[in-house]
Amino acid sequence: MKPDDHNQFKNVEFNKKLTSNEAKPSLMSKKIVIFVIAAAVALGSVLFFPMFLVLFGMAFDSFGHNTNKYSLMQMGYLRNKFVVYGQDNKAWLDQNKLVIFSSADGKEWDKNSVDFSWGNRDESFAKSMHGVFIEFNHQCYLIGAMASILVSKACDNNWEYVIPNGLLRRSQGSLFNAHGAVVETRENKLYVSGDGGIYSSNDGNNWLRESLPYPTESNPNNFEKVYNGIAIGDNKIITSSKWLHDGKTEGLIYTYDVLKQRWSYQVMPEPIVRITRGSDRFVGVAKNTTFVLEDKLGIWQQSPKLEGNYIDLSFNSILVDNSFYIMFGSDELRTSLNGYDWNYVKAKFSPDDVIMLNSGAACKKNNCLYVRVGTADLLSIDTYNLQSNIYQSYQGTIN
Repeated sequence: MKPDDHNQFKNVEFNKKLTSNEAKPSLMSKKIVIFVIAAAVALGSVLFFPMFLVLFGMAFDSFGHNTNKYSLMQMGYLRNKFVVYGQDNKAWLDQNKLVIFSSADGKEWDKNSVDFSWGNRDESFAKSMHGVFIEFNHQCYLIGAMASILVSKACDNNWEYVIPNGLLRRSQGSLFNAHGAVVETRENKLYVSGDGGIYSSNDGNNWLRESLPYPTESNPNNFEKVYNGIAIGDNKIITSSKWLHDGKTEGLIYTYDVLKQRWSYQVMPEPIVRITRGSDRFVGVAKNTTFVLEDKLGIWQQSPKLEGNYIDLSFNSILVDNSFYIMFGSDELRTSLNGYDWNYVKAKFSPDDVIMLNSGAACKKNNCLYVRVGTADLLSIDTYNLQSNIYQSYQGTIN
């Protein structure tokens, strides 16, 4: 018997090629291992990536790159409460989410609930500095701040999105940027002026774009499609825009006759970019001047040239509170009792200083209020009292 016949360790040819049947189990094992590793990596990403974002946000804040949690934009007054909207700059898992705060006294603020469950979330991230709060049909609305409309059905601290029927998307020229809103009680209709047109609705859900007349002798491309503010009174709704005529820019005033239910226009020597209504007159702001339409006169009259700094019309506002007409924004705060004669408001305890108030402010019951920014539990507020002539800044608390 040869020794090799009893040898348990016979020579093996390692370079010998495997048959196809022998190779299949080896390839299958490799695929299983690769699949298990990929699944583990995917599961780890799902579990730990949100935590990574939170930790990254905390680290980012610790370096002081973004100390203000909330950026506030525009204020209003609803149901005896000041309201303000803006965006949450530190909502790491839902970047720049819209927020709304409300307060009865301007000192303690409630963070309102905003329902984000609607389907088109992408458009919720686009915010406009020009949104308006208004009450209509016992519901409260925020219009123009986003491509959609926000509604508080009980006018409380709960808001939800409504996709308006009849309006185009913001990218196609919808009611994104609203410069004013009024309610016409005879027809029970809500009118809104903004970028792209004048819109009206009987229920807040279904909207129509109003058909406005234009001077027929001009090229349609010469008309600006931005309607700057809107006011109502004396059976009239008035808004304004501008056009290019004979090489110069002129104003256009549009008037809706509530009784006759039709629009008309009037050419003005200058564009009127903000407009409000007092007890017996309309008052509009133009470049370093105002225009006044008194009910008893029936014609627009221009005020003397306003003294002081140039008024940046893009960031100026005008409103009326009790007997005061108030103009504020990029320029210093001014007040008037008749819309013609305007005075700078000087600081009571420092008469050499004029008072500034942001165009996003709201005034009610002799008190003008503007919420600037906010941290996690505090809001920074500027306020001016028309009767006491006291201007101050303070911190409001968030409940």
